Amino acid sequence: FLGTDALGEAQVGQFVLVVALGGVGLAAVLTLISAIAARAGSGLGLMAILGFPVVLPMLLSVMRASKGALDGLPWSVNSTYVLWIVALDVLTVALAWLLFPYLWRD
Repeated sequence: FLGTDALGEAQVGQFVLVVALGGVGLAAVLTLISAIAARAGSGLGLMAILGFPVVLPMLLSVMRASKGALDGLPWSVNSTYVLWIVALDVLTVALAWLLFPYLWRD
């Protein structure tokens, strides 16, 4: 695989950025949903129900942006998906920061 020119046109820097932002976003979303489910006492069932509609836009954006980066699309074409991922990351982290005191109480 490394000997071929399979990734010849790929935007590697853009791909690494998308993967890093996607990882941060998924970690933040799933941690927040896990805390909410644990606080409610329902566990995995509630986590699956709450997680699906929240994680789906993140996954779709990461898949589209990473495919564009590997296909060699320029930043001007792929920037919409990357900015959407950044917006979801910021929204999730801000929401977690606001809800943390309520989730941490006994």
